[in-house]
Amino acid sequence: MEGVPPLEISIEVPRAALESYGLTLAGVARQIDAASLELPGGNIETRGGDILVRMADRRYKGADFADIILKGSMTGGTVRLGDIATITDGYENTHQETYYKGMRAVRLIVQRVGDETPTGVSKAVHEYLDALREELPENITVAIWDDDSDILRDRIDLLTRNARIGLILVLLLLALFMEVHLAFWVALGIPISFLGAFLLFPGMDISINMVSLFALIVTLGMVVDDAIVVGENAFSKMEKGVPRMRAAIEGRGK
Repeated sequence: MEGVPPLEISIEVPRAALESYGLTLAGVARQIDAASLELPGGNIETRGGDILVRMADRRYKGADFADIILKGSMTGGTVRLGDIATITDGYENTHQETYYKGMRAVRLIVQRVGDETPTGVSKAVHEYLDALREELPENITVAIWDDDSDILRDRIDLLTRNARIGLILVLLLLALFMEVHLAFWVALGIPISFLGAFLLFPGMDISINMVSLFALIVTLGMVVDDAIVVGENAFSKMEKGVPRMRAAIEGRGK
C-alpha cells in the first residue's frame, strides 16, 4: 500500500492530571516503554535442538495502552493511562499526498506469487473490483492503473501476429516461385520449431515472460528467413538432379 502515512498512536496527558496524581511526563513515558516490550529471553535446550524464547508484549492498539497501570495504592486503587490520557489511533502527521486524476488516492500494488501468472492475477483483481464497487460509498471509487499484464498480452499478440504473417509469406513465396509441397513442408517447420521450444521450457525452468517472449520474437525472424533460404537452396539442388533427401540435407548447409 502506498500513499498512506505511517500509523501512529498519540498519547496526550494534561498537566493538571499529572499534578493531581503526583506523576511526571518522564515517569509516564518510562511506564509506557516498560509495558510495551519485545525482547529475547534466552533459549531452551531440547533433543531436537535449541528453542529460542522471546518475550512478546508489544502493544499495537490504543486500547492496549489504556490498560497500563501508572500508579497503585496499598488499598488496591490504581491509576491507569486511560484514566488521565487521551489515546488516539491515527496516522503520522506528514506532508505526503497521493493524487489520481486530481483526487486524493491510495495505491494498492498487487503482485503475483509462486506459479501465478500476470494475466491470472489481473483477471482476479478485475473480478474483485467489480464486486467491491457495489460495496463502496459513492464518494469512493476504484480504478486500475499500470497493469503490467497488458504489456505481456501485447507482446504475445505481437509474437502470434508475426508468426501468422511469416507463415503466410513462406507459403506464398515458395508456392509461387517453387513448388506447393515444398512450401508446405518448409512452412511446417516454423510451428514445429516453436513447439519444440515450448516442450523444453518446463525442464529448463523457463516461463513465458517479457524476456522469453522477446527472444521468441527475435528467433521467429531468424526461423522464417532460414526457412526460405534453406527451401530455395534445396529446390535449386533438386533442379540440378540431386535426389530429394540429399538435396534437403545439403540445402541446409550450403
